[in-house]
Amino acid sequence: MKKLYFALAALVMGATAFAQDYYVIGGNVNGSSWALAQEDAKMSPVEGQDKVYRVTLETLGTGFKINDGTWDNADINFGSNGEAIQLDVPYEYSVGETTKDIAFDGFSTVKNATVTLDLNSATITVSGESEGAIKWYFAGNCVEPNWIAGDGGLEMEGDDTEISCVANLIEGGTAFVITSTGWGTKYGKGEFSEKAINADCLSSVLDGEDDMTIDLVGAYLVTFNFETLTVTFAPAAGVADVAVDANVAPVYYNLQGVRVNNLVEGNVYIAKRGNEAIKFVK
Repeated sequence: MKKLYFALAALVMGATAFAQDYYVIGGNVNGSSWALAQEDAKMSPVEGQDKVYRVTLETLGTGFKINDGTWDNADINFGSNGEAIQLDVPYEYSVGETTKDIAFDGFSTVKNATVTLDLNSATITVSGESEGAIKWYFAGNCVEPNWIAGDGGLEMEGDDTEISCVANLIEGGTAFVITSTGWGTKYGKGEFSEKAINADCLSSVLDGEDDMTIDLVGAYLVTFNFETLTVTFAPAAGVADVAVDANVAPVYYNLQGVRVNNLVEGNVYIAKRGNEAIKFVK
Protein backbone atom coordinates (compact mmCIF):
# COMPACT_ATOMS: atom_id res chain seq x y z
CA MET A 1 0.00 0.00 0.00
CA LYS A 2 2.86 2.35 0.86
CA LYS A 3 4.51 1.57 -2.46
CA LEU A 4 1.26 2.44 -4.28
CA TYR A 5 0.92 5.67 -2.29
CA PHE A 6 4.44 6.79 -3.09
CA ALA A 7 4.00 5.83 -6.72
CA LEU A 8 0.85 7.95 -6.98
CA ALA A 9 2.53 10.83 -5.12
CA ALA A 10 5.50 10.69 -7.50
CA LEU A 11 3.13 10.68 -10.47
CA VAL A 12 1.29 13.76 -9.20
CA MET A 13 4.54 15.56 -8.43
CA GLY A 14 5.87 14.71 -11.88
CA ALA A 15 2.74 16.06 -13.55
CA THR A 16 3.00 19.23 -11.47
CA ALA A 17 6.66 19.66 -12.34
CA PHE A 18 5.90 19.51 -16.05
CA ALA A 19 2.82 21.77 -15.89
CA GLN A 20 3.38 25.02 -17.76
CA ASP A 21 1.82 28.41 -17.03
CA TYR A 22 1.11 30.89 -19.82
CA TYR A 23 0.43 34.61 -19.43
CA VAL A 24 -0.67 37.38 -21.78
CA ILE A 25 1.58 40.43 -21.43
CA GLY A 26 1.55 43.72 -23.34
CA GLY A 27 1.04 47.46 -23.44
CA ASN A 28 -2.55 47.21 -22.17
CA VAL A 29 -3.55 44.00 -20.42
CA ASN A 30 -6.42 44.77 -18.05
CA GLY A 31 -5.02 48.30 -17.81
CA SER A 32 -1.47 47.20 -16.93
CA SER A 33 1.57 47.71 -19.13
CA TRP A 34 3.96 44.77 -19.68
CA ALA A 35 3.41 43.36 -16.19
CA LEU A 36 4.81 39.83 -15.96
CA ALA A 37 2.89 36.93 -14.39
CA GLN A 38 -0.35 38.83 -13.78
CA GLU A 39 -2.81 36.44 -12.19
CA ASP A 40 -5.74 38.01 -14.04
CA ALA A 41 -3.86 37.43 -17.32
CA LYS A 42 -2.97 33.81 -16.64
CA MET A 43 -4.30 31.34 -19.20
CA SER A 44 -6.16 28.18 -18.16
CA PRO A 45 -6.25 24.81 -19.94
CA VAL A 46 -9.39 24.39 -22.05
CA GLU A 47 -11.34 21.38 -20.80
CA GLY A 48 -11.32 18.48 -23.24
CA GLN A 49 -8.70 20.08 -25.51
CA ASP A 50 -5.09 19.04 -25.08
CA LYS A 51 -2.47 21.82 -25.31
CA VAL A 52 -5.09 24.58 -25.68
CA TYR A 53 -5.17 27.51 -23.20
CA ARG A 54 -7.53 30.45 -22.81
CA VAL A 55 -8.09 33.64 -20.81
CA THR A 56 -10.67 36.45 -20.89
CA LEU A 57 -9.44 40.00 -20.34
CA GLU A 58 -11.32 43.25 -19.79
CA THR A 59 -8.91 45.03 -22.15
CA LEU A 60 -6.15 43.94 -24.49
CA GLY A 61 -4.15 46.56 -26.35
CA THR A 62 -2.22 46.21 -29.58
CA GLY A 63 1.35 45.07 -29.02
CA PHE A 64 1.31 41.93 -26.87
CA LYS A 65 2.92 38.51 -26.39
CA ILE A 66 2.31 35.29 -24.54
CA ASN A 67 5.05 33.79 -22.38
CA ASP A 68 5.64 31.94 -19.11
CA GLY A 69 5.55 35.11 -17.02
CA THR A 70 9.26 35.78 -17.46
CA TRP A 71 11.66 36.58 -20.29
CA ASP A 72 13.86 33.63 -19.38
CA ASN A 73 12.59 30.89 -21.70
CA ALA A 74 12.85 31.64 -25.42
CA ASP A 75 10.88 28.49 -26.23
CA ILE A 76 7.87 30.02 -24.49
CA ASN A 77 7.88 33.47 -26.06
CA PHE A 78 5.05 33.66 -28.58
CA GLY A 79 4.93 36.81 -30.71
CA SER A 80 4.54 38.30 -34.17
CA ASN A 81 5.00 36.49 -37.48
CA GLY A 82 5.30 39.89 -39.18
CA GLU A 83 1.62 40.39 -39.94
CA ALA A 84 -1.12 42.07 -37.92
CA ILE A 85 -3.76 40.06 -36.09
CA GLN A 86 -7.48 40.14 -36.99
CA LEU A 87 -10.31 39.29 -34.63
CA ASP A 88 -11.63 35.71 -34.67
CA VAL A 89 -8.95 34.59 -37.15
CA PRO A 90 -6.30 32.10 -35.95
CA TYR A 91 -2.91 33.84 -36.05
CA GLU A 92 0.19 31.73 -36.75
CA TYR A 93 2.57 33.02 -34.11
CA SER A 94 6.36 33.05 -34.10
CA VAL A 95 8.29 31.74 -31.14
CA GLY A 96 11.79 32.53 -29.91
CA GLU A 97 13.96 35.05 -28.14
CA THR A 98 13.76 37.82 -30.76
CA THR A 99 10.13 37.50 -31.84
CA LYS A 100 8.30 40.86 -31.93
CA ASP A 101 5.06 42.12 -30.40
CA ILE A 102 1.75 41.14 -32.01
CA ALA A 103 -0.09 44.16 -33.43
CA PHE A 104 -3.80 44.49 -34.20
CA ASP A 105 -4.93 45.14 -37.76
CA GLY A 106 -6.48 48.62 -37.88
CA PHE A 107 -7.56 49.09 -34.25
CA SER A 108 -5.81 49.67 -30.94
CA THR A 109 -7.84 47.85 -28.26
CA VAL A 110 -10.09 44.84 -27.74
CA LYS A 111 -12.64 44.97 -24.92
CA ASN A 112 -13.84 41.75 -23.30
CA ALA A 113 -11.07 39.94 -25.15
CA THR A 114 -10.90 36.16 -25.21
CA VAL A 115 -7.39 34.97 -26.05
CA THR A 116 -6.81 31.35 -27.08
CA LEU A 117 -3.37 29.75 -27.39
CA ASP A 118 -3.44 26.51 -29.41
CA LEU A 119 -0.10 24.73 -29.29
CA ASN A 120 -1.36 22.04 -31.67
CA SER A 121 -1.95 24.42 -34.57
CA ALA A 122 0.63 26.97 -33.35
CA THR A 123 -1.95 29.75 -33.38
CA ILE A 124 -3.30 32.56 -31.20
CA THR A 125 -6.91 33.68 -31.65
CA VAL A 126 -8.38 36.89 -30.19
CA SER A 127 -12.12 37.55 -30.02
CA GLY A 128 -13.97 40.54 -28.58
CA GLU A 129 -15.00 44.12 -29.35
CA SER A 130 -12.47 46.22 -31.27
CA GLU A 131 -12.18 49.95 -30.72
CA GLY A 132 -9.74 52.82 -31.13
CA ALA A 133 -7.59 53.94 -34.04
CA ILE A 134 -3.95 53.04 -34.58
CA LYS A 135 -1.71 56.07 -34.11
CA TRP A 136 1.96 56.61 -34.91
CA TYR A 137 4.66 58.11 -32.70
CA PHE A 138 8.24 59.32 -32.74
CA ALA A 139 9.81 57.76 -29.64
CA GLY A 140 13.33 57.46 -28.22
CA ASN A 141 15.81 58.84 -25.74
CA CYS A 142 16.45 61.91 -27.92
CA VAL A 143 13.13 63.47 -26.85
CA GLU A 144 11.38 63.96 -23.53
CA PRO A 145 9.70 62.02 -22.10
CA ASN A 146 11.93 59.12 -23.13
CA TRP A 147 10.54 56.11 -24.97
CA ILE A 148 6.86 56.95 -24.63
CA ALA A 149 4.56 55.55 -27.33
CA GLY A 150 1.08 56.78 -26.56
CA ASP A 151 -0.30 59.54 -24.36
CA GLY A 152 2.56 61.89 -23.63
CA GLY A 153 4.60 60.76 -26.65
CA LEU A 154 5.19 62.63 -29.89
CA GLU A 155 2.22 61.75 -32.08
CA MET A 156 2.86 61.81 -35.83
CA GLU A 157 0.06 62.94 -38.11
CA GLY A 158 -0.57 62.49 -41.80
CA ASP A 159 -1.98 59.84 -44.12
CA ASP A 160 -1.17 56.34 -45.39
CA THR A 161 1.80 57.71 -47.34
CA GLU A 162 3.52 60.14 -44.98
CA ILE A 163 3.39 61.21 -41.34
CA SER A 164 5.25 63.92 -39.44
CA CYS A 165 5.70 65.68 -36.12
CA VAL A 166 7.87 68.39 -34.61
CA ALA A 167 10.50 67.05 -32.20
CA ASN A 168 12.79 68.99 -29.90
CA LEU A 169 15.89 66.76 -29.98
CA ILE A 170 17.83 66.92 -26.72
CA GLU A 171 21.58 66.82 -26.21
CA GLY A 172 22.90 63.37 -25.37
CA GLY A 173 19.97 61.52 -26.95
CA THR A 174 21.11 58.94 -29.48
CA ALA A 175 18.24 56.60 -30.38
CA PHE A 176 14.71 56.63 -31.79
CA VAL A 177 12.14 54.56 -33.66
CA ILE A 178 8.92 55.23 -35.53
CA THR A 179 6.25 53.13 -33.78
CA SER A 180 2.53 52.52 -33.76
CA THR A 181 0.25 52.42 -30.73
CA GLY A 182 1.45 50.03 -28.04
CA TRP A 183 4.72 49.33 -29.86
CA GLY A 184 2.68 47.13 -32.19
CA THR A 185 4.74 47.97 -35.31
CA LYS A 186 8.12 49.66 -35.21
CA TYR A 187 10.41 50.94 -37.95
CA GLY A 188 14.15 51.08 -37.30
CA LYS A 189 17.47 50.87 -39.06
CA GLY A 190 17.60 47.06 -39.28
CA GLU A 191 20.07 45.92 -41.91
CA PHE A 192 21.19 49.52 -42.39
CA SER A 193 22.55 49.69 -38.86
CA GLU A 194 25.90 50.97 -40.06
CA LYS A 195 24.26 54.13 -41.39
CA ALA A 196 23.70 56.40 -38.42
CA ILE A 197 21.45 59.39 -38.98
CA ASN A 198 23.39 62.51 -38.11
CA ALA A 199 23.91 66.11 -39.15
CA ASP A 200 25.57 65.04 -42.40
CA CYS A 201 22.94 62.46 -43.31
CA LEU A 202 19.40 63.60 -42.58
CA SER A 203 17.64 60.61 -44.16
CA SER A 204 18.13 56.87 -44.14
CA VAL A 205 16.38 53.82 -45.55
CA LEU A 206 14.72 51.88 -42.76
CA ASP A 207 14.02 48.18 -42.42
CA GLY A 208 13.42 46.10 -39.35
CA GLU A 209 12.88 47.12 -35.74
CA ASP A 210 16.26 48.12 -34.32
CA ASP A 211 16.76 51.58 -32.86
CA MET A 212 18.06 54.30 -35.17
CA THR A 213 20.86 56.59 -34.03
CA ILE A 214 20.92 60.35 -34.32
CA ASP A 215 23.26 63.25 -33.59
CA LEU A 216 21.06 66.34 -33.77
CA VAL A 217 19.99 68.92 -31.18
CA GLY A 218 17.14 71.40 -31.47
CA ALA A 219 13.71 71.64 -33.08
CA TYR A 220 13.20 69.54 -36.21
CA LEU A 221 10.27 68.60 -38.40
CA VAL A 222 10.47 64.78 -38.55
CA THR A 223 8.79 63.13 -41.55
CA PHE A 224 8.40 59.41 -42.21
CA ASN A 225 7.35 58.04 -45.63
CA PHE A 226 5.68 54.60 -45.64
CA GLU A 227 6.30 54.05 -49.36
CA THR A 228 10.01 54.82 -49.48
CA LEU A 229 10.64 53.86 -45.82
CA THR A 230 12.68 56.98 -45.24
CA VAL A 231 12.83 59.42 -42.35
CA THR A 232 13.92 63.04 -42.82
CA PHE A 233 14.75 65.83 -40.39
CA ALA A 234 14.17 69.44 -41.49
CA PRO A 235 15.49 72.10 -39.08
CA ALA A 236 12.82 74.48 -37.83
CA ALA A 237 13.41 78.15 -38.66
CA GLY A 238 14.96 80.37 -35.99
CA VAL A 239 12.94 82.12 -33.32
CA ALA A 240 11.25 85.23 -34.61
CA ASP A 241 8.41 87.47 -33.50
CA VAL A 242 6.11 86.66 -36.40
CA ALA A 243 2.41 86.97 -36.99
CA VAL A 244 0.55 83.77 -37.84
CA ASP A 245 -1.41 83.93 -41.10
CA ALA A 246 -5.09 83.66 -40.18
CA ASN A 247 -5.83 82.07 -43.57
CA VAL A 248 -3.63 79.07 -42.83
CA ALA A 249 -4.42 76.37 -40.28
CA PRO A 250 -1.04 75.36 -38.82
CA VAL A 251 -0.51 72.79 -36.10
CA TYR A 252 1.23 74.14 -33.00
CA TYR A 253 3.78 72.44 -30.73
CA ASN A 254 5.69 73.55 -27.66
CA LEU A 255 9.47 73.26 -27.52
CA GLN A 256 9.18 69.72 -26.13
CA GLY A 257 7.42 68.67 -29.34
CA VAL A 258 4.02 68.21 -27.64
CA ARG A 259 1.03 69.48 -29.61
CA VAL A 260 -0.83 72.41 -28.01
CA ASN A 261 -4.14 74.08 -28.82
CA ASN A 262 -4.15 77.10 -26.49
CA LEU A 263 -1.19 79.42 -27.01
CA VAL A 264 0.05 81.67 -24.20
CA GLU A 265 1.34 85.19 -24.87
CA GLY A 266 5.12 85.45 -24.63
CA ASN A 267 5.83 81.73 -25.06
CA VAL A 268 7.83 80.23 -27.91
CA TYR A 269 6.08 77.70 -30.15
CA ILE A 270 6.64 75.78 -33.36
CA ALA A 271 4.07 76.09 -36.13
CA LYS A 272 3.95 73.22 -38.64
CA ARG A 273 2.49 73.97 -42.06
CA GLY A 274 2.71 71.07 -44.48
CA ASN A 275 6.38 70.12 -44.78
CA GLU A 276 7.66 73.31 -43.14
CA ALA A 277 8.07 74.30 -39.51
CA ILE A 278 8.90 77.65 -37.94
CA LYS A 279 9.56 78.80 -34.40
CA PHE A 280 7.75 81.94 -33.29
CA VAL A 281 6.89 83.97 -30.23
CA LYS A 282 3.18 84.27 -29.50
